[in-house]
Amino acid sequence: REGYHITMNMKIIILALIIAAAPMLASCGSGLFSRSPQISGITHFSYAIYGGMTMNYGYDYSADLADGKVIVTHRPSDEPEENSITVETDASFMDELRAVIEKYKLNKWDGFHGNNKYVLDGDFFSLRVEMDNGQTISAGGYMSYPKNYSAAISEIIALFDALFPKESD
Repeated sequence: REGYHITMNMKIIILALIIAAAPMLASCGSGLFSRSPQISGITHFSYAIYGGMTMNYGYDYSADLADGKVIVTHRPSDEPEENSITVETDASFMDELRAVIEKYKLNKWDGFHGNNKYVLDGDFFSLRVEMDNGQTISAGGYMSYPKNYSAAISEIIALFDALFPKESD
């Protein structure tokens, strides 16, 4: 009979620990049981970076797939939105984007919302990827970046910049 009480008490303690730990194990897309989105065909991609004290500082890129064509838009640095440049290209552009997304595992960025509260005048980035399987990747941060951010964004920007004339200094 004494063994039964110890076993029952242990079960209660274990159950209480599981209940207490559950929110941590499954929290905010970064918990132990969370799953990253499955990467599939890209239907929409957007990336933007803004910051500083200048009103128009920053730039953004977007690409949208429709009817086998891709409409790519770029707002150059320090330009208002109405000065954005748009070009049309084929669907292979989205395949190239997907290759970079897979290479750097951007699906693991989903749910990243970094914030360095000690920086008062820095940069903010925003990234969104929509895929043909209905899943999305959404990430953003203020002077805080996910793993491989610099390398991945450098390759992505190079893909976009190849479509647009060089800005003159």
